[in-house]
Amino acid sequence: MTAEKSYKYKLFSLSCYLGPNFLVTVHNESGENTICKNLRYILNVNSFSKGPDYILNLILDEIVDKYYPILDNLETEIDSVEECIFNEPPNNRTLIKILNIKKELIKLRRISSYQKEVLFKLTRADSELITRDESVFYRNVYDHLVRVTDAAESYGDYAAGMLDSYLSIVNNKMNEVMKFLTVIATIILPLSFVTGIFGMNFDFIPFLHDKLGFYFSMSLMAIIAIGMLLWFRHKKWL
Repeated sequence: MTAEKSYKYKLFSLSCYLGPNFLVTVHNESGENTICKNLRYILNVNSFSKGPDYILNLILDEIVDKYYPILDNLETEIDSVEECIFNEPPNNRTLIKILNIKKELIKLRRISSYQKEVLFKLTRADSELITRDESVFYRNVYDHLVRVTDAAESYGDYAAGMLDSYLSIVNNKMNEVMKFLTVIATIILPLSFVTGIFGMNFDFIPFLHDKLGFYFSMSLMAIIAIGMLLWFRHKKWL
Protein backbone atom coordinates (compact mmCIF):
# COMPACT_ATOMS: atom_id res chain seq x y z
CA MET A 1 0.00 0.00 0.00
CA THR A 2 1.29 3.43 -0.96
CA ALA A 3 -0.45 6.64 0.08
CA GLU A 4 -1.35 9.29 -2.46
CA LYS A 5 -2.90 12.72 -2.06
CA SER A 6 -5.62 13.13 0.55
CA TYR A 7 -6.95 9.79 1.88
CA LYS A 8 -6.57 8.02 -1.46
CA TYR A 9 -4.04 5.23 -1.73
CA LYS A 10 -2.78 2.72 -4.25
CA LEU A 11 -2.71 -1.01 -3.59
CA PHE A 12 -0.13 -3.53 -4.69
CA SER A 13 0.31 -7.23 -4.04
CA LEU A 14 3.38 -8.32 -2.10
CA SER A 15 4.38 -11.96 -1.69
CA CYS A 16 7.12 -12.99 0.75
CA TYR A 17 8.98 -16.31 0.76
CA LEU A 18 10.87 -16.87 4.00
CA GLY A 19 13.55 -19.54 4.33
CA PRO A 20 16.23 -20.47 6.88
CA ASN A 21 18.74 -18.06 5.38
CA PHE A 22 16.89 -16.19 2.63
CA LEU A 23 13.89 -13.92 2.03
CA VAL A 24 12.35 -13.39 -1.41
CA THR A 25 9.75 -10.66 -2.04
CA VAL A 26 7.66 -10.38 -5.20
CA HIS A 27 5.30 -7.52 -5.98
CA ASN A 28 3.21 -6.63 -9.01
CA GLU A 29 4.07 -2.93 -9.08
CA SER A 30 6.24 -1.61 -11.87
CA GLY A 31 9.34 0.19 -10.73
CA GLU A 32 10.39 0.78 -7.16
CA ASN A 33 7.57 1.53 -4.71
CA THR A 34 7.85 3.81 -1.70
CA ILE A 35 8.24 0.91 0.72
CA CYS A 36 11.31 -0.35 -1.13
CA LYS A 37 12.72 3.17 -1.21
CA ASN A 38 12.26 3.56 2.54
CA LEU A 39 13.78 0.16 3.25
CA ARG A 40 16.92 1.12 1.38
CA TYR A 41 17.61 3.69 4.09
CA ILE A 42 16.71 1.30 6.91
CA LEU A 43 18.57 -1.82 5.87
CA ASN A 44 22.30 -2.16 6.38
CA VAL A 45 24.91 -4.87 6.90
CA ASN A 46 23.89 -5.33 10.54
CA SER A 47 20.27 -5.80 9.50
CA PHE A 48 21.11 -8.68 7.18
CA SER A 49 23.28 -10.28 9.85
CA LYS A 50 20.23 -10.56 12.12
CA GLY A 51 18.52 -13.00 9.80
CA PRO A 52 15.76 -13.00 7.18
CA ASP A 53 13.01 -13.03 9.84
CA TYR A 54 14.28 -9.65 11.04
CA ILE A 55 14.18 -8.27 7.47
CA LEU A 56 10.62 -9.57 7.05
CA ASN A 57 9.63 -7.83 10.27
CA LEU A 58 11.03 -4.54 8.93
CA ILE A 59 9.05 -4.93 5.71
CA LEU A 60 5.81 -5.67 7.54
CA ASP A 61 6.40 -2.80 9.94
CA GLU A 62 6.96 -0.44 7.01
CA ILE A 63 3.70 -1.61 5.41
CA VAL A 64 1.71 -1.09 8.60
CA ASP A 65 3.23 2.37 9.10
CA LYS A 66 1.73 3.39 5.75
CA TYR A 67 -1.73 3.19 7.29
CA TYR A 68 -1.19 6.08 9.69
CA PRO A 69 -0.95 8.92 7.12
CA ILE A 70 -4.07 7.54 5.44
CA LEU A 71 -5.96 7.51 8.74
CA ASP A 72 -4.79 11.05 9.51
CA ASN A 73 -5.98 12.25 6.10
CA LEU A 74 -9.29 10.44 6.59
CA GLU A 75 -9.76 12.15 9.94
CA THR A 76 -9.08 15.53 8.33
CA GLU A 77 -11.53 14.78 5.54
CA ILE A 78 -14.18 13.66 8.04
CA ASP A 79 -13.80 16.92 9.98
CA SER A 80 -14.08 18.90 6.73
CA VAL A 81 -17.23 17.04 5.65
CA GLU A 82 -18.73 17.48 9.10
CA GLU A 83 -18.28 21.24 8.78
CA CYS A 84 -20.03 21.14 5.41
CA ILE A 85 -22.95 19.13 6.80
CA PHE A 86 -23.78 21.56 9.59
CA ASN A 87 -22.70 24.87 8.03
CA GLU A 88 -23.73 24.55 4.38
CA PRO A 89 -27.02 23.74 2.63
CA PRO A 90 -27.40 20.05 1.73
CA ASN A 91 -26.05 19.21 -1.72
CA ASN A 92 -25.02 16.16 -3.70
CA ARG A 93 -21.33 17.05 -3.42
CA THR A 94 -21.41 16.57 0.35
CA LEU A 95 -23.29 13.28 -0.02
CA ILE A 96 -20.72 12.00 -2.51
CA LYS A 97 -17.88 12.90 -0.12
CA ILE A 98 -19.54 10.94 2.70
CA LEU A 99 -20.12 7.91 0.50
CA ASN A 100 -16.52 8.02 -0.75
CA ILE A 101 -15.23 8.09 2.82
CA LYS A 102 -17.42 5.12 3.73
CA LYS A 103 -16.21 3.22 0.66
CA GLU A 104 -12.54 3.85 1.44
CA LEU A 105 -13.01 2.86 5.09
CA ILE A 106 -14.72 -0.39 4.13
CA LYS A 107 -11.85 -1.20 1.77
CA LEU A 108 -9.29 -0.24 4.41
CA ARG A 109 -10.90 -2.47 7.02
CA ARG A 110 -11.07 -5.38 4.60
CA ILE A 111 -7.39 -5.11 3.65
CA SER A 112 -6.16 -4.61 7.21
CA SER A 113 -8.22 -7.55 8.48
CA TYR A 114 -6.54 -9.87 5.96
CA GLN A 115 -3.10 -8.63 7.00
CA LYS A 116 -4.03 -8.96 10.66
CA GLU A 117 -4.72 -12.66 10.21
CA VAL A 118 -1.31 -13.18 8.59
CA LEU A 119 0.52 -11.26 11.32
CA PHE A 120 -1.34 -13.11 14.04
CA LYS A 121 0.02 -16.40 12.72
CA LEU A 122 3.54 -14.96 12.71
CA THR A 123 3.27 -13.82 16.34
CA ARG A 124 2.59 -17.31 17.71
CA ALA A 125 6.27 -18.32 17.34
CA ASP A 126 5.29 -21.80 16.20
CA SER A 127 7.47 -21.63 13.09
CA GLU A 128 11.13 -22.60 13.06
CA LEU A 129 11.81 -19.79 10.58
CA ILE A 130 10.98 -17.09 13.15
CA THR A 131 12.87 -17.05 16.42
CA ARG A 132 11.09 -16.54 19.72
CA ASP A 133 12.95 -13.29 20.32
CA GLU A 134 11.95 -11.95 16.92
CA SER A 135 8.32 -12.96 17.42
CA VAL A 136 8.09 -10.23 20.07
CA PHE A 137 8.74 -7.62 17.36
CA TYR A 138 6.10 -9.26 15.16
CA ARG A 139 3.72 -8.89 18.07
CA ASN A 140 4.49 -5.19 18.18
CA VAL A 141 3.66 -4.84 14.47
CA TYR A 142 0.48 -6.84 15.04
CA ASP A 143 -0.56 -4.51 17.86
CA HIS A 144 -0.05 -1.53 15.56
CA LEU A 145 -2.23 -3.16 12.91
CA VAL A 146 -4.93 -3.90 15.50
CA ARG A 147 -4.98 -0.20 16.39
CA VAL A 148 -5.29 0.60 12.70
CA THR A 149 -8.27 -1.72 12.25
CA ASP A 150 -9.91 -0.37 15.41
CA ALA A 151 -9.43 3.21 14.17
CA ALA A 152 -10.86 2.28 10.76
CA GLU A 153 -13.92 0.73 12.42
CA SER A 154 -14.32 3.79 14.64
CA TYR A 155 -14.10 6.12 11.64
CA GLY A 156 -16.56 3.89 9.81
CA ASP A 157 -19.10 4.27 12.61
CA TYR A 158 -18.48 8.02 12.61
CA ALA A 159 -19.00 8.17 8.84
CA ALA A 160 -22.25 6.23 9.22
CA GLY A 161 -23.33 8.76 11.84
CA MET A 162 -22.46 11.61 9.46
CA LEU A 163 -24.57 10.01 6.76
CA ASP A 164 -27.51 9.68 9.17
CA SER A 165 -27.09 13.32 10.20
CA TYR A 166 -26.97 14.44 6.57
CA LEU A 167 -30.10 12.47 5.68
CA SER A 168 -31.87 13.88 8.76
CA ILE A 169 -31.00 17.42 7.68
CA VAL A 170 -32.24 16.70 4.14
CA ASN A 171 -35.48 15.20 5.46
CA ASN A 172 -35.99 18.14 7.80
CA LYS A 173 -35.41 20.54 4.91
CA MET A 174 -37.89 18.63 2.79
CA ASN A 175 -40.43 18.69 5.61
CA GLU A 176 -40.06 22.46 5.88
CA VAL A 177 -40.67 22.82 2.14
CA MET A 178 -43.67 20.52 2.25
CA LYS A 179 -45.03 22.41 5.23
CA PHE A 180 -44.73 25.72 3.37
CA LEU A 181 -46.39 24.32 0.24
CA THR A 182 -49.17 22.77 2.34
CA VAL A 183 -49.89 26.13 4.01
CA ILE A 184 -50.01 27.86 0.61
CA ALA A 185 -52.33 25.19 -0.81
CA THR A 186 -54.58 25.33 2.28
CA ILE A 187 -54.91 29.11 1.99
CA ILE A 188 -55.62 28.99 -1.74
CA LEU A 189 -58.37 26.36 -1.28
CA PRO A 190 -61.03 28.71 0.24
CA LEU A 191 -59.96 31.48 -2.13
CA SER A 192 -60.66 29.16 -5.05
CA PHE A 193 -64.05 28.44 -3.47
CA VAL A 194 -64.88 32.18 -3.42
CA THR A 195 -63.80 32.69 -7.02
CA GLY A 196 -65.77 29.60 -8.03
CA ILE A 197 -68.95 30.99 -6.51
CA PHE A 198 -68.64 34.35 -8.24
CA GLY A 199 -67.74 32.60 -11.47
CA MET A 200 -71.01 30.64 -11.67
CA ASN A 201 -73.30 31.45 -14.62
CA PHE A 202 -76.35 32.66 -12.66
CA ASP A 203 -78.14 35.93 -13.31
CA PHE A 204 -78.78 36.75 -9.67
CA ILE A 205 -75.58 36.67 -7.62
CA PRO A 206 -74.97 39.25 -4.87
CA PHE A 207 -72.60 42.04 -5.97
CA LEU A 208 -72.44 40.51 -9.47
CA HIS A 209 -73.24 43.77 -11.26
CA ASP A 210 -72.12 46.06 -8.47
CA LYS A 211 -69.29 48.49 -9.24
CA LEU A 212 -67.61 47.51 -5.99
CA GLY A 213 -68.14 43.77 -6.48
CA PHE A 214 -64.58 43.12 -7.53
CA TYR A 215 -63.17 45.00 -4.55
CA PHE A 216 -65.61 43.22 -2.25
CA SER A 217 -64.48 39.77 -3.46
CA MET A 218 -60.80 40.69 -3.20
CA SER A 219 -61.33 42.05 0.32
CA LEU A 220 -63.18 38.89 1.31
CA MET A 221 -60.35 36.69 0.03
CA ALA A 222 -57.77 38.86 1.80
CA ILE A 223 -59.69 38.57 5.09
CA ILE A 224 -59.92 34.80 4.69
CA ALA A 225 -56.19 34.46 3.93
CA ILE A 226 -55.14 36.70 6.84
CA GLY A 227 -57.55 34.93 9.17
CA MET A 228 -56.13 31.53 8.24
CA LEU A 229 -52.55 32.75 8.72
CA LEU A 230 -53.44 34.08 12.17
CA TRP A 231 -55.11 30.78 13.00
CA PHE A 232 -52.06 28.81 11.88
CA ARG A 233 -49.82 31.01 14.02
CA HIS A 234 -52.17 30.58 16.98
CA LYS A 235 -51.96 26.79 16.59
CA LYS A 236 -48.13 27.15 16.25
CA TRP A 237 -48.16 25.56 12.81
CA LEU A 238 -46.03 28.42 11.52
